[in-house]
Amino acid sequence: MYLIMLYIRFLAIFGILVIKTIMEGNVEEIYATYKQRMAIEQCFDTLKNTLNQDRSYMHSDTEFEAWCFINHISLILGYRIFNTLKRNNLLKTNSLKDVIAILSKIRKSKINGIWRTHETTKKVMELVKKLNLNI
Repeated sequence: MYLIMLYIRFLAIFGILVIKTIMEGNVEEIYATYKQRMAIEQCFDTLKNTLNQDRSYMHSDTEFEAWCFINHISLILGYRIFNTLKRNNLLKTNSLKDVIAILSKIRKSKINGIWRTHETTKKVMELVKKLNLNI
């Protein structure tokens, strides 16, 4: 294995980025791998700080696997919401955490076999309309 020091020059504004790695390959491949790692770290940050999923409190392997699966689904849904906010230019006024808090106020009840949506606030309905969601 080789120890490679990479100096990647990003325009005069950003200066020099130094990455120390044992990976072999060209500069672009190594930087792309580094960016993927940052995306993974961002996912863990979202799980811990936005979805509050940093502790499992599970006692068996089966419970832990189920907890991991639910976290996986939560992360997928969280990033779908984030991408929807981005696509609709709503990131300036709404964060993922805000949207989750607002949408969590939507309640449904099953009455005589039919699902009915409870009354919601104007703020919730405005966000649902902006996101083009069907509740």
